Amino acid sequence: MRRRFRSCYVCSASTPLCSRGIGPERPPHAFLWVAPDGSQVTAIWLQEGYATGRHFPSEPASFALAVERTLERHGPWLGEMPFLIPIGDDHVRLPAWLPEAAEALRLRRPEIVVAMGGYADHFGHVGKVDHRVYGELRSSAFAPVLAGVTSSRIREKQAAARATTLLTRYAEPLCAWAVLGGMAPPRELLDRAWRQLLLNQAHDSAAGCGTDETHDDVKSRYRWAEQIANTVCEQVLSALAPQPGAGPPPTVTAYHPGPSASALLVEAEIPRALSGALVARGPDGVGYPVQPLSATEERPLFEGEFSASNSRCSSKAWTRPRRCSGAT
Repeated sequence: MRRRFRSCYVCSASTPLCSRGIGPERPPHAFLWVAPDGSQVTAIWLQEGYATGRHFPSEPASFALAVERTLERHGPWLGEMPFLIPIGDDHVRLPAWLPEAAEALRLRRPEIVVAMGGYADHFGHVGKVDHRVYGELRSSAFAPVLAGVTSSRIREKQAAARATTLLTRYAEPLCAWAVLGGMAPPRELLDRAWRQLLLNQAHDSAAGCGTDETHDDVKSRYRWAEQIANTVCEQVLSALAPQPGAGPPPTVTAYHPGPSASALLVEAEIPRALSGALVARGPDGVGYPVQPLSATEERPLFEGEFSASNSRCSSKAWTRPRRCSGAT
């Protein structure tokens, strides 16, 4: 056992900062990950993955021996840096046996500081970090990278994009706008939408590589997030929309999240009673062209569903407003 191992942190978390994508060069345990804009973050590389200690024996003496062997194996790479051993893995319970096992390691190697804690505790003891790594971490030199998951369960990826865009570009800015206007936005609904979206960020759920049963729940959460976010937008827009004056012309209020543009395409539903030529006028009084999107003929008021024996039929009557598109 090398004396240069000053401390050993036994961690009971299951999500490391970095375990895949490193390479082809082998960086130290802690390095600075530099973004294209020059910003950087201290990253901890777990060379054997985020479940290094999952297969360590729970019997205290055997656990201490397994840790010693791991330290010997990583000695030349770690140098003076404290060693981090994550205990646990996906879908496993917290190890109730860990405190007793850590105490056995302390008694076996009193010259080593053994501490249980989280990643934040470990970060405070890594010392000065100088090594820099630039660019994306997509190498499979030390661990496989599932780069093809971007096309796995593509409908869920699309649902994630819709829900995320709806929350970040529409619901959140509208709620901030409502606060500036002295209104009380539906914060509880907004929190519920975010919760459903964040529950889908577990790496197997987000990547689309879980079981079908799991992804049935994933799709439901995306739908809930989108529906709740839409409700938030509708409520806030109803409160923020300027009230039209008495009498014609009818007013349509549109919200655009940006970026700014000289012309926008607005699609709205208008009552069928507004027949004849349609003209859209903005606040400047200038008329803009309007293009009807629905068919000019009336939609049928009856739909029938007949069984093969023609003995039963179910019907429903319905109408639909005219849909128009206009440039503003």
